[in-house]
Amino acid sequence: MCMRVKRRRSEGHILSSSMLLGAVLLASCASGPRAERTSRGDAGAVLTFELPQVDFDADVYVDGNYVGQVKEVQGEVRVAPGRHRVEVRKAGRFPIQKTLKIESSRREQTRQVRGELLANPLES
Repeated sequence: MCMRVKRRRSEGHILSSSMLLGAVLLASCASGPRAERTSRGDAGAVLTFELPQVDFDADVYVDGNYVGQVKEVQGEVRVAPGRHRVEVRKAGRFPIQKTLKIESSRREQTRQVRGELLANPLES
């Protein structure tokens, strides 16, 4: 197989447009929470949040990606099997941070994130 190669004289690097496209596609697949179901039929888990009502406006992040406020995403966040980092953040409060390991299973699991966003006196 023959590939056409472009040279960038200013950088001195050799780039292949097909290799660059492949790298971009691979990076886009690797970032963000994985799909609701994997190709093997593993169901993953649904996340629920047990927090005081005053914290329902806190922001939820899964694997560093914003998914919404607690009141909007309650029972709607689905994650694939594997390790996931869940954070609940609110300005002026310490965040809740949990690492969840979701096992492969044919049945969808429910995982609860519990906690209280305590006041951070340094941000008050």
